[in-house]
Amino acid sequence: MQHETDHLHGTLYVDRAELRSLSSNAEYAANWAEPGIGRARAALGFLPENP
Repeated sequence: MQHETDHLHGTLYVDRAELRSLSSNAEYAANWAEPGIGRARAALGFLPENP
């Protein structure tokens, strides 16, 4: 709902995005390119999934 409301107000995703979620190719290669998402989830502060 927020995403659609943002459209009405001319707000884009990048206007709301945390800067840590946007990265250059070099940052991607250095921090996020490894297989799996565990390291990325931990670095972004996401809680682990329930088993």
